[in-house]
Amino acid sequence: MSRINRQPCQMAAAPLKLFVLISLISMSAWLTTTQPTKAAEAASVTGLWRTHTGSLVRFYKCQARLCGKLASTPRGMRRDKNNPNPRLRKRPLKGLTIIRGRSKGSTGKWTGTVYNFKDGKTYPGSLKLVGAKKAILTGCKSGFCQSVTWRKIGKTRLTALSR
Repeated sequence: MSRINRQPCQMAAAPLKLFVLISLISMSAWLTTTQPTKAAEAASVTGLWRTHTGSLVRFYKCQARLCGKLASTPRGMRRDKNNPNPRLRKRPLKGLTIIRGRSKGSTGKWTGTVYNFKDGKTYPGSLKLVGAKKAILTGCKSGFCQSVTWRKIGKTRLTALSR
């Protein structure tokens, strides 16, 4: 019958420690390269986006948050005519901030308010990037929510639009 050596193996401990150390370094490097910084995330949202109705919204940093202004609207929609405040019904829609105070939460969504110039009301909403050039905007009213897809416009398409 053979004897079993019950002493700890010193040779196996060194490669295991090295393997664990390399794994931790690799994981740390992967996390820092795949997880964008808050500034990079905000920068990826800033710019010009085409809405589901054809309007253009320009996202920009406003203080430490994200806001969006109407850069253009569909034909026939020049003034804020559906606003419940009669004094505001003649203001131009172009340049109007329709998305305010968006702050990014732990779910990866920017939350805040969305002004709907079609009915003149402001609703709670959220914006979530689902790709480099695709975002989902969700607005809610009385517990019912509706989501729409917006697409980012590249620099080449932007210069063609400004002509």
